[in-house]
Amino acid sequence: MSSPLNDVLAGFSRKYRKKAKQVEPLIHKYLDEGMTPAQAVDKALKETDFKAYMTKAVKDAMLSSAVIGAGSYTAGKSTPLDEAWDPSGMTLSEKLHGTSKAMRNHIINTIKEQLKQGAHAMKSARTLYDGYNTTDNVVRKQMLPKYLQDVVNFSRRSDLGKNDVIALQKLVRKARRVVDRLAQNGAPNRALKTSYKELLDAVESCSDKALKRAIRTAVEEKSRYVAERIARTESARAWYQGFLKDTMDDPDVVAYRWVESTRHPTEDICDEYAKVDAYGLGPGIFPKDKAPELPAHPHCLCHYEKVYASEFVDKPELEQEYRIPQLGNEFSYFTHQGERFSTRRVMNSQYHIEVSDSVTLKPKMLHEMENQINESIKLMGIKDLNNFPTFVIGANNDLGGALGVYKPITNVLYINSDTLKRKAFAEYLKESKGAISANRLSTMIHELFHWKDAQEYIKRYGALTDQSRYIKKLCEQDEKKIDQLKAKGYNLYRISVYATRQLIMGRYDEVFTEYRTKILLKG
Repeated sequence: MSSPLNDVLAGFSRKYRKKAKQVEPLIHKYLDEGMTPAQAVDKALKETDFKAYMTKAVKDAMLSSAVIGAGSYTAGKSTPLDEAWDPSGMTLSEKLHGTSKAMRNHIINTIKEQLKQGAHAMKSARTLYDGYNTTDNVVRKQMLPKYLQDVVNFSRRSDLGKNDVIALQKLVRKARRVVDRLAQNGAPNRALKTSYKELLDAVESCSDKALKRAIRTAVEEKSRYVAERIARTESARAWYQGFLKDTMDDPDVVAYRWVESTRHPTEDICDEYAKVDAYGLGPGIFPKDKAPELPAHPHCLCHYEKVYASEFVDKPELEQEYRIPQLGNEFSYFTHQGERFSTRRVMNSQYHIEVSDSVTLKPKMLHEMENQINESIKLMGIKDLNNFPTFVIGANNDLGGALGVYKPITNVLYINSDTLKRKAFAEYLKESKGAISANRLSTMIHELFHWKDAQEYIKRYGALTDQSRYIKKLCEQDEKKIDQLKAKGYNLYRISVYATRQLIMGRYDEVFTEYRTKILLKG
């Protein structure tokens, strides 16, 4: 699909070509006056005020792009064009300075190379002609191919028109034929002198033509590429900033769809962004806070389309099950077993859920988390949600491999993100010898039993401030219940491998919680 910036960038290219046509004849003029390439280029660029002109052209393109992205002039014009807004940390002025320097060097180096080629060809042709009336061996047949080949190479490598190349090589072939005849009669003749003179004049004429074409190529093509590179890249970035201003706080826009530019001759990261279904929303669709930044690379003209909630009307199950998590901007910090990690809150959940920055919370996972909480509340008969815990979804590394942890002092319930990947977790529970049940709710229910115990303790004894004291009290109570089960002949070692380990360690609170969870899930 064509980029929304095509017209803007076409306008930039027209401005560039207009200014380039002023620069080219001045460079040629100053070279004819005897200036070095660097002096000629610098004077031409200064005289045409090239740098200021290009800076304004780039800024105009960026402002127009920001307005297009934002959908209004008011929002678009607020985009900070002179601030560092990408990982490079460079301002636009700094980037433009580097671009101007690169363009200048492109022009100077191209001219130097052309002058070098032209001078070498002229030297070869002059040596041939000047050596005609001397006793020098330059006109010997075995020496001629080198000089003539230098001229041929010049015609091939120089920036000449097709007709000039043909004409120059025709003269080379004529000179060779004359030299061949010369070798037969052994003496120079008028035809040889004439052919050399024609070749010398042609090289001189073509050198001038080639130089003009080289200047045009350097200014209008090589340097234009550098200028358009920054114009495209920064305009795409400005469009993206404007697009974010227009859509980020719009509740009707729930996601962005990556639209690949038609300018993709080879496969790159953009192809992956356009095809990947990372969040269960469809190929190339990303939650607003998870969308990759634009541009993805220099010259990238891919863009985003808005994805509205109304697009899910024909898929009510998708809208219900795959609500996109909206994460807050503020960070919180939690610690487990000495490991500290940062989180952000899920703003569009009825519960207080924090997500570790090490976890990519997909819509399916958020849905599973809320379903586990809701189903557990119903199964456990929880009526009072006052002082309901803060839920923290952590990565496996955050939690030291634990599936779940409840901390009564802070009233925080940690859940391993792996337990929210429904199919994978079901397989794990099915194969795990240590699990009390293959039911996906086992971890959530186990930890919520711990939460219930803490709430009952608080009601009976007041604020919970000493965890060791609390655990000791809880174990004393639960040991009595465990003894009653033993007295009835209940085999405690069949609860779970985890319960057996905790029984040996005297953690009767964990044993009894495993027992309650197993009984509840077995109905």
